Amino acid sequence: MLNLLMLCNYPLTKSEIYGGTSSASYNLIQCLKKYTSINITTFSFVKNLDKYEDMYDKENGIRIIRYPYKLRYTGIIGNYPERLIFKKFLRSVNPDIVHAQGTDLYATLATTSNKPNVFTIHGVRLKEIELERENVGFLRYWVRKRLVLNNYRRAKNIVAINQYTKNHVAHLHNAKVWVIRNPIDEEYFEIYKEEKPEPGKILLVGGLRQRKDILTALEIVIKLMKENIKIHLDIVGRAEQDYEKIVRSYIHSHKLGDSVTIHGLVSDKKLKELYRTADIFLLTSLEESSPISIVQAMAAGKPVVATNVGGISEIVRNNKNANLHKVKDVIGMANSVKELITNRNKRETYSKIGHKIALEEWSPKSVALATYSMYEEILANRKK
Repeated sequence: MLNLLMLCNYPLTKSEIYGGTSSASYNLIQCLKKYTSINITTFSFVKNLDKYEDMYDKENGIRIIRYPYKLRYTGIIGNYPERLIFKKFLRSVNPDIVHAQGTDLYATLATTSNKPNVFTIHGVRLKEIELERENVGFLRYWVRKRLVLNNYRRAKNIVAINQYTKNHVAHLHNAKVWVIRNPIDEEYFEIYKEEKPEPGKILLVGGLRQRKDILTALEIVIKLMKENIKIHLDIVGRAEQDYEKIVRSYIHSHKLGDSVTIHGLVSDKKLKELYRTADIFLLTSLEESSPISIVQAMAAGKPVVATNVGGISEIVRNNKNANLHKVKDVIGMANSVKELITNRNKRETYSKIGHKIALEEWSPKSVALATYSMYEEILANRKK
């Protein structure tokens, strides 16, 4: 039986899932256990953890290793302290293959492990780092950029979650690349059968982050309110502290308190309930790779209005289950939302088509089998 070591911020429960990468990692592990024959150990560094933890999830058959993450600025020296901790642990586990989620620290651990390894690109990290540059300062920007570039330089195997990410980083490495989509929780497909959309209820899953351009979403709300369209925007996800202040100030100054709810991080149960009652899914991002939230929306039967950035156009079918617009196109996105609210036949058509696409292209079983096949190929190539 193949022994896999997965490097990711693995949540102990679904309620601890806090973002796209966390969700994708959790779902991938679950579907690998369900549809393949494999032993899985997860490894993570966790902030605000007091001591080392070694647990066994009997329900899912997964060993969970968590180390306290109290070190700062170690990226300047190539994350040497973390690599020492990891290599000591690695000798005791001796996995067949190491799979890291993301292109930052965990990719560093995988590519320096001297084990067959692969890492998954969940976003075009270098673009995200550029967007964060003003907020984090030059030193942190430089350290983060160098870390990612070094990981690509060392990479021998990479998973790209879509063609967009594969193409965007092609010049950074000489690795073999597999294009394998992120799986989603199968329960989202069940929401479609029991959805109870409330007209005018708009859901945005992505949090209060500059990259998500929440201010544009709020401008859309204002425009529709002026046209006497009944609307309520629910925003879900973690917040960047400085950007959250800007957003909350905007909501207060424009008196949007009754029309916008900021939920922050929510439980898995709460998130699914928000999808169940949502009428339309909205995403106003400046940059995306392959947002799992859009796939969840499609599986749940929600029409999508989004910016045409990154790999979003690979997920949806424009003008069939979604309407895509240029970044900051407040008028265009507002008109699309308005039409889907007022034209129920179009909304239902978009709902059916989106659900069908999600079933055909994002099933957990197909993702699990493709991932397992990749592991076998990596190990076979290693033996040659």
